[in-house]
Amino acid sequence: MDACSGRIGNLKRLRHRERARRFELRNELFTRQKQIVIRRLVSAWLACVAIGGCKGVTDSGTGASEALYAITVLPGFGGDTTVALDLNQSGDIVGWGTDASGTRHAALWRNGAQLLELASNGPAIATAINDSGFVVGLGHDAATTEVCRRSVLWRNGNLENLAGWTGCVPRFLPSVVKPEQINRLGTVRIGAVGLVRVGVWQSMWPPAWVNGINNFDALVGSADNGGYGYYQPYATGVTLQFPSAFPCSDPHVRGSADFINDSGVIVGTVCGTLVRSSPTGGDIITRSGQSVRGLNNHNALLYQDSLTNSLTLVTGSHAARIRLDDPAWQLVSGPARLNDAGVIIVQAMNTPTGRKGAIKLAPK
Repeated sequence: MDACSGRIGNLKRLRHRERARRFELRNELFTRQKQIVIRRLVSAWLACVAIGGCKGVTDSGTGASEALYAITVLPGFGGDTTVALDLNQSGDIVGWGTDASGTRHAALWRNGAQLLELASNGPAIATAINDSGFVVGLGHDAATTEVCRRSVLWRNGNLENLAGWTGCVPRFLPSVVKPEQINRLGTVRIGAVGLVRVGVWQSMWPPAWVNGINNFDALVGSADNGGYGYYQPYATGVTLQFPSAFPCSDPHVRGSADFINDSGVIVGTVCGTLVRSSPTGGDIITRSGQSVRGLNNHNALLYQDSLTNSLTLVTGSHAARIRLDDPAWQLVSGPARLNDAGVIIVQAMNTPTGRKGAIKLAPK
C-alpha cells in the first residue's frame, strides 16, 4: 500500500512539473511574440517618421470620439436579403435583393430610398454606379437559350452587354470577371484583371491586379514583387509614397493599394499595416485587424474592425467611431462605401428579429 501510494505521489509530482513547464513555455512564446509585434510597430512608425508623413491618427479602439448617424433601411423585393454595393455623389445606391423565391434582382435605390428594379432577362445584380447614373453588373443575355450571365451596362435604364468579356461569366469565378467599378469617364473595372475603356477591353494582368480606379483613370492595385511570389502596391498615373517605408519580416515589400480618390490620395495595406499615401507624404492609419471600406474625395477614410464589425471614419488625423441612432440595429461584416456627402452604405442586422440587410447611414 505504501509502495503504491509512493508511485501515485511521484506521478502527481511529475504531472505538476510538466504542467508548470508547459505554462512557462507558453509565457515565453507569448513574450517573444509580443516583442516581435512591438519591434515591427516601432520599425513601421520610425519608417513613417523618416518620410515625414506620420500624422498620429487617433485609434478608434482607445477612446476615439463617436459620430451619430441616422439609419434608413433599404427596401427589398420581398425576400430575406438586400445588399448595397455602391453609391454615387447624388446618393443613388445600387446592389441587389432577393424575392420570396430567392431569385436575385438588380436594385437601384434612387436618392437612397426609392427602390427600382433594373431590367434584366433573368436574375441579375448591380455592382457599381457612376455620377452620370450609369450602372454595371451581371445580367442575363436574351440572345442565349441557356442561362448565361454576362457583364452588363444599364444606360438610362436600358440593358446592354458590356464589351470585353464576351463569354458567359463562370459561376465558380464571378468575382474576377464581373464589373466592380465605373467612373465618370465611363471606364469600367472588370474584376481585378482588366478595364473596358470607350468600349474596348484592356487586360491588366499581367503584371497587375487592379483594385481601384478614380475619375481620371488613375489605377491602383498590386503587382508581382520581382518574381519572389509576393505582391507589392502598384499605381499608374500617381506616385505612391508608402511602399518602401514599411519593412516586412522578409526583405521584400508585401501589400496592395486598394482605393484612390480624385486627389491622388491612396489607401492600402503594407506589411499588415493600413496606410495612406498622398501627394505630400504617407502615414499610418491603423496597424492590424482592420479592413478598408471606402475613401471619398474629401480624403475621409472608412474602415471596419474585423472582430467587432464597428466602422470608423478617419478625417485628417481624427478618427470617429460610427454610432447608429437606432440601437436595434447592429453592423455586420460586408461591403460598405461612402460618398463625398458622408453618406455610408453598409450591411447590418436587426437584433430583435435577426433580419440582415442593407442600410444607409447619414450623419446627424
